[in-house]
Amino acid sequence: SDTTISVVDLTTLAARRADAWSEVASQRGITTLSTGADPVMSVTDRTIVESALDAVIDNAVKFSPATAVVEIGAHRSEGRCVLT
Repeated sequence: SDTTISVVDLTTLAARRADAWSEVASQRGITTLSTGADPVMSVTDRTIVESALDAVIDNAVKFSPATAVVEIGAHRSEGRCVLT
């Protein structure tokens, strides 16, 4: 198997993806904003989570009106890790 499971801080990962998309978003007049400050640690496959986030952010950038703000972050809810 090519999957690599490790401990990942989802807040940091989300912030990095928000930053990575900021230039593409700004070309459409959209701002990406990283939300969440506290670490959200999860044992997961970083590449799969990054790919999923990229797909969601891509859709948000494509289908949001100009001047929109796309917020990307992570938090815990009822013991679960949540990406938003």
